[in-house]
Amino acid sequence: MPRIFFRLLAMRMRWYAATTGRVLLRHWLWCVVAANFLIPPGIPLQTLMRALAFPLTELVAPGRAPLALLLHLLALHAFAATWAATQRDAVSGGPFMRYVVTLPLSRGARRGVDLAVLAATDNLWLILFAIAVALSAYSGDETAYRIAALTATLVVALAAQLAILERTPAALIVAVIADVALALGLGARNWLALVVAPTIAASAFYGDWANRFSAAAREALRKAASKRCGLLPPPPLPLLIQGKALAAHSTSVALRIGTAIGLAIGTDALVDVFAYDSRSLPTIIAALAGIAILLSGVYRILAASHRTMAHYLRALPTGPAYWLLRDMALVAALGALPLLLLSIPAATHRLAGSSTLLGLAGADMALLAAMRFPVTHGGRHAVLLTVALAGLWSTAAVAAVAR
Repeated sequence: MPRIFFRLLAMRMRWYAATTGRVLLRHWLWCVVAANFLIPPGIPLQTLMRALAFPLTELVAPGRAPLALLLHLLALHAFAATWAATQRDAVSGGPFMRYVVTLPLSRGARRGVDLAVLAATDNLWLILFAIAVALSAYSGDETAYRIAALTATLVVALAAQLAILERTPAALIVAVIADVALALGLGARNWLALVVAPTIAASAFYGDWANRFSAAAREALRKAASKRCGLLPPPPLPLLIQGKALAAHSTSVALRIGTAIGLAIGTDALVDVFAYDSRSLPTIIAALAGIAILLSGVYRILAASHRTMAHYLRALPTGPAYWLLRDMALVAALGALPLLLLSIPAATHRLAGSSTLLGLAGADMALLAAMRFPVTHGGRHAVLLTVALAGLWSTAAVAAVAR
């Protein structure tokens, strides 16, 4: 059994390294941009370490309310779960795992391999955890309690990631319950909660009850949805095709939309800090350009789905711009909510005239539509062309509203 375990672990790690390497090679420009953003030049190493570990060190700081701690924990573990979801194909082992199910390897051993691969996936998270532990030990104030609290937080995060990897919603709900117990314990500085919360999170994987419950819940929801869909008119066929394409990449699409909405909400908070002065409108324009870059990736998913059925589409009486216009309309609809979130404070505080704000909204819709061309025709330079187009648009928009 140990020999099979380590053999499987080695094969899973090779698959993870090869898959991640291909992704990094394909998106190397984004990695460079993210590194320059997260690690600005000239910042001292000690300051950088404290800043990166701040979300963890602040979690175990005394004197925080349980509600604030719960929101903090939910945000941290949502980030950890999203991190695992975006790498699910690399972490899960690929098509080879269908064969592994037939091997004489228990579910517990397979979960052990999953946890080992997740630990390799969470290398940045573990580095931040080690930095937070070192800072807690250096502070000399409640050192043992802080380290135990960070360890409990890490265990619940791994449980949430394992729930995402195994597609077990029930285990994810149990992880949220563990967050509630941990938040109450951290607020009261209670040692018992540091044992209870990880135990609650791990209980979802005892006896495999969470998998059975999730499967039963999915079947019940499927039957309820089929009955309800029989009462509603079917959606338009083009929208149904687009929805199927996006559902096949649900994690990536949800992450893009969620990040776009988060960027809009963060920009609203920033312009509130600016007291809606002259810096606010350029900040909103920059946020709109960033949102357009985030949502432009949807065009790549839609274009890939159209290519798979290109021969069939040529036999239909549709024009050459059939999917062009519908894809642009769909991405514009996805960008409407972030645009609305950014337009409300701009209109409420009269950052510009009504005609200017309407023109800016129209220009944003035009940018979202124009993003299709560098994404689908830019080849390996698609990222560079997309960023360049968003940069030129934001420069022109700032110059136009400044007149």
